[in-house]
Amino acid sequence: MHFDSGYMESDGLPPTIPPPKWIHKVSCYNPRLVHDMNAVEDDIVSFGDVIKFFMLLLTTFLTLTFNTGFFIVLNSEYYSPWIKSQPKYLLGFLAINDLANGVLILGFGMYPAMFECWPYGQFFCQIQALIHGALTQQSALIFMILAAERYMVSVYPLIYSSACSSKVCIAAVILSWVFSVSLYSMIILPADGFHFNVNGLMICEPFYLSNNVLIVTSCLFYFPTTMALMYTYGTIFHSTKVRARYKKVVFSTFPRFAAGDAAAKQAEKIFKQPTF
Repeated sequence: MHFDSGYMESDGLPPTIPPPKWIHKVSCYNPRLVHDMNAVEDDIVSFGDVIKFFMLLLTTFLTLTFNTGFFIVLNSEYYSPWIKSQPKYLLGFLAINDLANGVLILGFGMYPAMFECWPYGQFFCQIQALIHGALTQQSALIFMILAAERYMVSVYPLIYSSACSSKVCIAAVILSWVFSVSLYSMIILPADGFHFNVNGLMICEPFYLSNNVLIVTSCLFYFPTTMALMYTYGTIFHSTKVRARYKKVVFSTFPRFAAGDAAAKQAEKIFKQPTF
């Protein structure tokens, strides 16, 4: 972190991205709050700050409530028999990710949202930026794992149980967390790899020191996730249509071959009935 200036040199950054404010410049314990009366007057809580505080409080409450409720329903005795353990684990990990985001990220942003300063110190700011980046990246990876699991159960049902067992899914989630933490550790742990976002949610976020790092992280976050979701769910949709067409052919030809036209018409009526 720089301690001689409130801003970092913007060399290598796009002209549309302003240089960040480092955490010591917006600390609630900055000496300027004691010696500079103008700064004290500027730090008086305004009506807009109160609105931001309650909006963040509401967002945190809804995040915790909905994800806790989803996790309880997902593991309830009523719902458990209707879903396999593999997607249940993956959806549960997504809910845990959002819960951690609500507690560790949004929850600690309410005080800064009201007073527009960071009271928790430089080390916690660095840790929060690391957790925020890692949780965001891991959520994208879990969506990819879930898409791959749905792909296997739809396209390769015969080898699904062995190739996508519960242990394999849990191991994939653990590896995705290790990858996410390792990636953002390389970005954030060096000096100046994080900053306090005074223009957003008033939380600490990763700061990309060069365009190359920004491009790499953006590509890792958007491109693999988008391509995996498009390919897997597109293939699932196509295979489902082919399977339905195959069933229709079987229902219309085999009964006619075995028992005549009357049986074939009865089979077609059964096939056309809606299924839930």
